[in-house]
Amino acid sequence: MLDLSLRLAAVLEELPVAVGLVSPKGRLISKTGSMTSMLGANVPSFDPREAGRWDFRDKGGSAIPATDWPSGRALRGERHYDGMIGTFIDGEKQKVKIIAMPVFDPTNQVGAITFLQSLDSKGRSAAGSHHDLQRRLIDELVKAVGATDTRDALVSIRMSEH
Repeated sequence: MLDLSLRLAAVLEELPVAVGLVSPKGRLISKTGSMTSMLGANVPSFDPREAGRWDFRDKGGSAIPATDWPSGRALRGERHYDGMIGTFIDGEKQKVKIIAMPVFDPTNQVGAITFLQSLDSKGRSAAGSHHDLQRRLIDELVKAVGATDTRDALVSIRMSEH
């Protein structure tokens, strides 16, 4: 498992992406990838300081509340493969697609896997990947979190948050 983790981390460091594992209370347990500087200690849906670094708008141009951003929805148990496109506004503005999916620990507490992907000015993937690849990657990450050692880590972190 360690060898696979190291290989995955090495691949993610070369792509314009980030992946984070989120606790039931919105804390980022771990993160990897070249875009991790966009991820703070907590997900923006749970932390107003982090939310201030992002801007999400609906098709009509109205601001979307942080509680309805991808990680907030995933931590409510919602699955949305299409994700959401937002703008990282802390420093140089950058369009980012974010997909977050719920994952469950052995006690059925919900956490999340969050996937960030850089987009070009036209909203296309900066890495040129396709929707099917994103969906497969998210599915595999969710399966990986189902592995015993990862679930045990989620349980111990959840216990320490109480």
